Amino acid sequence: MQIIYNFIINPYKTPLKFKGTKPYIECFSIILLVCFVRLVDLSFLSLFQKTLFLIIMFFFSCFIITLQSAALDFVAQLFKLKSHTVALFCWLGISWLPFCLSAPAKLISNASGSLSNIATLTTLFSFCLVIFFQITTIKWIYETSTLRSILIYLIPSGIIACFSFIIILLGGAFVISSLLLL
Repeated sequence: MQIIYNFIINPYKTPLKFKGTKPYIECFSIILLVCFVRLVDLSFLSLFQKTLFLIIMFFFSCFIITLQSAALDFVAQLFKLKSHTVALFCWLGISWLPFCLSAPAKLISNASGSLSNIATLTTLFSFCLVIFFQITTIKWIYETSTLRSILIYLIPSGIIACFSFIIILLGGAFVISSLLLL
């Protein structure tokens, strides 16, 4: 847990200080904490439903980070960099720590309806902070420049966005053509 404390105090130098380690426990702890934070909005669910949601969300989050680290590592290898998939998985999980900032803001906005914009701004800020930490993590793990780490981060995102856009367009074209045939 010293890694999490150091990441909160100085997120820029923590991966350099613990270079070569693969903090599995810290990674899974933060993923679980982020899943607990997502339960703040679901106060209407029963205990069983919350537990089931927590388990599903935990495994889904691990799956998303696994896909993200595999895609980023694949692009990094296209740039002729050495593979660091496991370390990337661990540190990308740790970089989700800013998502926990949204929990207090959601609790405050639930208590007072006039402060609902604070929760939205905090969530947006934490999302931007997570992206920044992930790009910085890529820079440290692969020991590359900032521009190259941004490219490594954006190429898989761009491919996924283009693929999703094509599926939406094809689905829309299919719906429109089926409506025209009626």
